[in-house]
Amino acid sequence: MMSSRRRLVLCELGAIVAPVAMVFLGRTFLSDVAPVSATVYVQGPSINAPVPTAAKPLSPEQHAAAEWVRQLPDTITLTSPLNHPTEVQKPVVVEVPETPVHAPPPRTNPVASLRLTGVMGTEGDQLAAVNGRIYRVGDEVRPGLKLTSIDARAQRITLTDREGETYELRRDK
Repeated sequence: MMSSRRRLVLCELGAIVAPVAMVFLGRTFLSDVAPVSATVYVQGPSINAPVPTAAKPLSPEQHAAAEWVRQLPDTITLTSPLNHPTEVQKPVVVEVPETPVHAPPPRTNPVASLRLTGVMGTEGDQLAAVNGRIYRVGDEVRPGLKLTSIDARAQRITLTDREGETYELRRDK
């Protein structure tokens, strides 16, 4: 019995070789023995290259123009009629009145409405209850305010905001 991998390889090989072999055999056995002549004779008018004819003589106006060009001095430089000098635009300076810089509004204390209601646990697993909800280290107490440490003996927790400022909450006794 053939393995499935070997069978797959033979099927792929057959899919490639079979069409090529059929075309080769078809051209070999079904083609004519004598080659067909590729030369075709056509009777018709012969095509000859045109014979250059003499140029027509210049008119009196053309003679006058050619004579005028010959009389031009060699020092004249012809410039393009499209080459127009342009004025350099001076930058426009607009004076903007100074606006007074307002101080940013004072930051509100993000832990002002938080209350630590309980702390419990051992060295490895500590929990803190803030406003009646249970949190572990790494949980977000509020959006942007993360619980970073819990001290069960001192009954306090440390919170850190997005800017890196730390806040400490102690349990009310």
